[in-house]
Amino acid sequence: MSEPSGACPLVAVDRRLEDVHQQWHQAEEAYFDPEAFRIAVQGAIATLRTVTFVLQNLKHQIPQFEQWYEPWRQRFGADPIMKWMNDARNIIEKQGDLTAHSFIRAEFIASYLDEGPKLEVPAQLFDQPWQLVKSIPEGPWVTTFARMAR
Repeated sequence: MSEPSGACPLVAVDRRLEDVHQQWHQAEEAYFDPEAFRIAVQGAIATLRTVTFVLQNLKHQIPQFEQWYEPWRQRFGADPIMKWMNDARNIIEKQGDLTAHSFIRAEFIASYLDEGPKLEVPAQLFDQPWQLVKSIPEGPWVTTFARMAR
């Protein structure tokens, strides 16, 4: 699909950025659905890369493109988040899916005064509070509440 003559040469870039914006919100909405979240995030990452492809393809229509583009390319190349994004896109397109690294942390605090023991227990995202309490290992510091829940 070509753009009408006289149209802004960056309309295709704007369209791709809007696509990414929608994919990002889809990922946000699907956060608790791992498969839908994976699809949306990986789609957004792959679509972001197409923004640079479209820009590079349009460089002959953009005055002083190289002088503008090269400093940004260097800046992004040195940025750790942008490096991760590039590596992630390479994994998605050449190797498969990104690995999920989400986790949940549950902590029991025995005192409001920060004087009692604290304990992290293993948990799954949708565990009920009683499941967390039951996962407290036995020990001399286990509260009456935890014993009652067993």
